Amino acid sequence: MRSFAVMTMKGGTGKTTTAVNVAHGLSLSGRRVLLVDCDPQRNVAVTFGVETERGLAQLLLFTAVYWSMQALAGAPSSGMFQKPPCSSAARMNSCGPVARSP
Repeated sequence: MRSFAVMTMKGGTGKTTTAVNVAHGLSLSGRRVLLVDCDPQRNVAVTFGVETERGLAQLLLFTAVYWSMQALAGAPSSGMFQKPPCSSAARMNSCGPVARSP
């Protein structure tokens, strides 16, 4: 697995365009691709037509709160990457379709 990061503090330099095009090219070559948009403007989501009111920050916050509540309740955990139940996630509006490369 390889990881790529496209970042700079300066705006308007083509970070989103570069990231989307590299991800698309890798996808066309048969690679599995996960494109994570850390920009609060969510331009990658807009590019792929994903409409949401929440972004990465809300997902991370929800996940942290969920695991904190589990720890306080003394619930057993099978690992860091266990998926929270969809019914709870739906209330946070974070349970829904995810754009994936074929």
